[in-house]
Amino acid sequence: MKIVLAQLGFERLTSNFAASALPDESEEEEEEEEEEEEEEEEEEEEEEEEEEEEEEEEEEQQQQQQQQQQQQQQQQQQQNRQQR
Repeated sequence: MKIVLAQLGFERLTSNFAASALPDESEEEEEEEEEEEEEEEEEEEEEEEEEEEEEEEEEEQQQQQQQQQQQQQQQQQQQNRQQR
């Protein structure tokens, strides 16, 4: 995640530098480009957050499955002991 954000920062710097090197671009166009870049960054951040949430949900499901398996094993062991 940090790498992606660093890349976005670098892209923004390079695009801002490139835009400043072109004197014939109007300020409105630059502002529009900056707004678009900010929107793209926000979208990417939202996607990263969603991915993190999905990963957390998957981890929780795995933990629940492991707990269920452990409980089943314990119950099976108890039944086996009682049968003996």
